[in-house]
Amino acid sequence: MRLAVATVAVVLLAAPARADEDRAAAALGHLDVGIAAYRAGDYVTARGEFEAARRLVPDKPNPYRWLGMADVQLGDCTRALLAFETFLAHVPADDERVAEVTRLRDGCQRAPAPPPQPATATATATAATAATAATATTATATAPPSRKPLARRWWFWTALGGAAATAAAGITLGVVLGAPRETRLPPIVCGTTGCAGSM
Repeated sequence: MRLAVATVAVVLLAAPARADEDRAAAALGHLDVGIAAYRAGDYVTARGEFEAARRLVPDKPNPYRWLGMADVQLGDCTRALLAFETFLAHVPADDERVAEVTRLRDGCQRAPAPPPQPATATATATAATAATAATATTATATAPPSRKPLARRWWFWTALGGAAATAAAGITLGVVLGAPRETRLPPIVCGTTGCAGSM
């Protein structure tokens, strides 16, 4: 009897762990399919797969990262920003993916959000989605240059140093070559009786 109770207890304790493993494996399958679709340029399918993975494992960060990346490609910065912020909340600051997500998030914050499109399965909607994705890719690739202060740019200090060196050389040459002849001291002539200045 004790053996039967112990067996039932082990099965009951192992069932939630097995269910978690099954959900994680299914989520990983959705991520793999979504990543393949993303790399093929099918961002709508990719987003659907990433969303399915997110629903299965809402506490895992990677589905949020991929959701945000797909939303950027689809031109939906509002959803992308939400996904990126959720991803960043689930990972430590030194995670290697943080730099990429932060760059995409910052680019999305600068870009204006396109108007939302109705979800239809017509060829027109597909063409509009492809055009939006191409526009989003172009907007991401041509982000405006950073606005560093002038004093923090490398060429500023190089130009300033060159100007200072030129000014110092000009002043030195002006003093040496431009000194009047009468202000120079007379030469000192030394002989057997001693040294005397000639005038």
